[in-house]
Amino acid sequence: MKAPLKSNVAFRSIAEVKRLIPVESSVNSFLFYNGEVETSLAATGRKVMAHTNRYAIYEFWMHLLTDRHSLASAAAHIYPTIDDAQYYFLQEDWNTYKDPKLRAALFFIMNRSSSTGLVSSGELRRENFNPASFALLKRFDIENLYPVFDKKEDLIQNIANAQPAEYTLVPVGKYALNLFDYGKSRAADIAPVHHRNLAKFVSEAEQKIVLLYKKHPALFDLYNGHNIQMVDPHGRLTDDTEKCDEVIIANF
Repeated sequence: MKAPLKSNVAFRSIAEVKRLIPVESSVNSFLFYNGEVETSLAATGRKVMAHTNRYAIYEFWMHLLTDRHSLASAAAHIYPTIDDAQYYFLQEDWNTYKDPKLRAALFFIMNRSSSTGLVSSGELRRENFNPASFALLKRFDIENLYPVFDKKEDLIQNIANAQPAEYTLVPVGKYALNLFDYGKSRAADIAPVHHRNLAKFVSEAEQKIVLLYKKHPALFDLYNGHNIQMVDPHGRLTDDTEKCDEVIIANF
């Protein structure tokens, strides 16, 4: 089952994640966005509670899981009315509309049309939004996937306060020191990450935690002593740091 949203961070390590998280396991997954990893796990027999502290993301997924055909119809009706100039204005105010279904439809349109896969940023790429996009939306029907809206801004508090599951998964994506600059405005679809605090939490946690990152040299120092697996661009395990594209970090 393929998620209908465009990926903002494409993970190639999902097959290796499945080796760490057995079938029939329960999983709390955080930083839920396009659902690529969570959908793959749920479709292969894991129960996935997909957490996000961005209501717009939660709202889209709830519409998708409960009324995907109506959502597809709304998106098909709205998309032709958006010209190039309006697209960039919508990046600023798509989340201010009062109609929840309109917001969810705009979320889908903006995601599929964005060069970055982010709703609130990126350049317009109309070629990314095509009949196949609607087909993915209409066909999406999955069990074992349960979106959860976390009200707290802090990722670590949300992990600590979640209902217990056998595994905790955090598909972080890119490591960047500026992802947690206090005082900056937050986009409605971007959740902040404090990487050093996350590393400290993982080191001290009793629950089984798996992190997914794109490769960055700082991660090997930050998680020294943990189970670190390197994955190449084709999703294969590698011992060669030059071929490494992603790292899977586990505390077990």
